[in-house]
Amino acid sequence: MNTRTLYEITVKGVQIMELLSFSTGYDVSNRNQIIFDWNGKHANEFLDSNQQFRRNIIKFVIENEQVFFPVELYRDLFLEEAKWSVQAWSVGFDFHKLGEKLIRYGKDKFLNDFLIGAFSSFDTYCSSRMMNLKRFEIEAVLEELKKRINDPDCKDFIDKYDSGIELFEGYLKGTQREGLFQLTGDVKVSKLKL
Repeated sequence: MNTRTLYEITVKGVQIMELLSFSTGYDVSNRNQIIFDWNGKHANEFLDSNQQFRRNIIKFVIENEQVFFPVELYRDLFLEEAKWSVQAWSVGFDFHKLGEKLIRYGKDKFLNDFLIGAFSSFDTYCSSRMMNLKRFEIEAVLEELKKRINDPDCKDFIDKYDSGIELFEGYLKGTQREGLFQLTGDVKVSKLKL
């Protein structure tokens, strides 16, 4: 083994330990390390100083399904990526996977947060239509949304509840992905017709 390879393994090992420590020990006091910290500019001048670390954490929590991560981490990653999406005019590739985890592990507790993130932009909405949820999860969300939409204490969220019902009913019908295509950097697009 040459020195460079040993160095790379050491660096990767340190990074994995940092990601593991941050992710498993996460609480809201650590949020400042993953918040959307935007410089207020767009296009080539767009800068979010926490983007790379946040994306590393996202990749880590998605790839390590067997490890327990606090649901607040999923919530905060989902909401901060939604804020990023609004200003970046796109959405992170794994945004829908964070949504899945927020629905799956957050249950009713973070449903409002899910709706805020999912309906932050057209891109977050479209990505939220790509989630892979179990029927019982969809039915539980729909039941909760229908209960909340009739609760006078929840009147500020009625529009979001209504949109959420439409989204999750699409899941029940199996139509949530109609008209959606997920493009990666490897896809060349040409000769588009509207």
